[in-house]
Amino acid sequence: MRQKRLWTPNEIARATAMLAAGQGYHDVDRALDRYIGATWQKFNHTEHHKKPLGAGNRSEPKCGRASFEQLADRDRRNVALDLRTQTQEFCGDPAPGYSELDRQNEARARAIFLPRQNGDR
Repeated sequence: MRQKRLWTPNEIARATAMLAAGQGYHDVDRALDRYIGATWQKFNHTEHHKKPLGAGNRSEPKCGRASFEQLADRDRRNVALDLRTQTQEFCGDPAPGYSELDRQNEARARAIFLPRQNGDR
């Protein structure tokens, strides 16, 4: 078994240049006498080469306190989970009021009983 060898700044610079020139990860591994997959792992799974938050399509983490509505929804879900039967729990059925059929029925009821907008009939 090979002993783990740390990446030197010169190796990182050489690997970066080789990858920028269009060479593959396996070619870089062979040139630097690294095990196959070491370069890919270094450039894709280490903190050293990760993009900073906000770069690309990643966004800043959202922090803050939950709103009253979110807490109330959580409590409603917990109460609904207690209303499930043993069979529903065993089969993994959603809590009463949280299935797709329940959502569709609620949407139909809203469409029938709520007044229409913009004078539509």
